[in-house]
Amino acid sequence: MAVSVAFGLIVITLIILVLLPVLLILSNRLKVAALGLWNGVTPAYRDVEPAVPGSIRNMPLYLFASVLSLGLGVGLVMLLMRLSTIVL
Repeated sequence: MAVSVAFGLIVITLIILVLLPVLLILSNRLKVAALGLWNGVTPAYRDVEPAVPGSIRNMPLYLFASVLSLGLGVGLVMLLMRLSTIVL
């Protein structure tokens, strides 16, 4: 049982410390790319952050980028789960 707890702690630590920042960066890059394709001008990465005053707001493109990054994140987690069953 201790091995299961230790493995679970390692996996959740990797998800929080590695996967979450990667998904946030990916979401930001997708927003910039989508706005660049939509408007023809690529904004700075800082301009699409919602916490920055005066940032660009385009909800349909943000939803598209969010759904795409969520799908990629879920796919990556499923791949990691599949690899963990193969290794063990």
